[in-house]
Amino acid sequence: MASMNPESLLLATKDVAFRHRNALLRHQFAQEYAAFRVPDSEDAILSTRNDSLTVARYEHCVDRLIAGLEHSRCLTLGDIPKHWEVRPVKQVTKILRGKFTHRPRNDPSLYDGPYPFIQTGSVAGAKKFITEYKQTLNDRGLAVSKMFPKGTLCMTIAANIGDVAILDFEACFPDSVVGFVPRSSLDRDFLFFVFRCMKQELLADAPVNTQGNLNVERIGMKGIPFPPLEEQQTITKGIEAETGAFDTAIARTEREITLMQEYRTRLTADVVTGKLDVREAADKLPDPEPASPEAEEPEDETELEEVEG
Repeated sequence: MASMNPESLLLATKDVAFRHRNALLRHQFAQEYAAFRVPDSEDAILSTRNDSLTVARYEHCVDRLIAGLEHSRCLTLGDIPKHWEVRPVKQVTKILRGKFTHRPRNDPSLYDGPYPFIQTGSVAGAKKFITEYKQTLNDRGLAVSKMFPKGTLCMTIAANIGDVAILDFEACFPDSVVGFVPRSSLDRDFLFFVFRCMKQELLADAPVNTQGNLNVERIGMKGIPFPPLEEQQTITKGIEAETGAFDTAIARTEREITLMQEYRTRLTADVVTGKLDVREAADKLPDPEPASPEAEEPEDETELEEVEG
């Protein structure tokens, strides 16, 4: 199998995971240039004119990169490596339309059964995997919907446009969600990152006269970068390795915030119900300072004159 080269990974960060571009640049080029770290921008590196070696190495990387590119003929992608392809989504995935034909949707006779049911909020609220659900369907509800397999890549096409997440269990979802099952030549996680980067493009394509709903056929026609499978997997691993520490820090911070909110709620309840006596602590609080005479507003002499008159 061919080894991953710096040019391909650099383009992957541009066209597939632009929000992680700087981290991946440093990661990839560190192997070839052990003591060379790519700065955050071209301006930053060109500003270090006193380090001619750094500038020379950077220009060498750029020259090598440009030599390996060709135009993708796709406005949203720009240049891609020559050995990559651009293929429509419908050619590399099986597109599964969500289904829920019953109206009204909130008919209670359809719910509270054994079948998980997710909607757009579940997709939008997931980090990457959908690991929980709040609603279930019964047999009657399943009859107007359908079950989608674990591992399906879900995209919202109404309400929260263009959000994506991966099912971690079998579940039903309505027609406001579309599922994608990649072919064997396309890595699912690679497609997940591609779709995340396409969100603004998808939002721009949502027609205003249909309440912002995305057209499934239009999504299927969109071209996406299609490197060899090994490179897809390398790109995905690189993104996840570089962003894993950030995700861990975010999750830890969110957990701490939740615990602090729970503590505040419990503390307030204990004080109100008398479980916690705070009178002794309140007695030790300093008395509020009296307002200084200078802080008092002067009387309006005009108003006094009118009253006296």
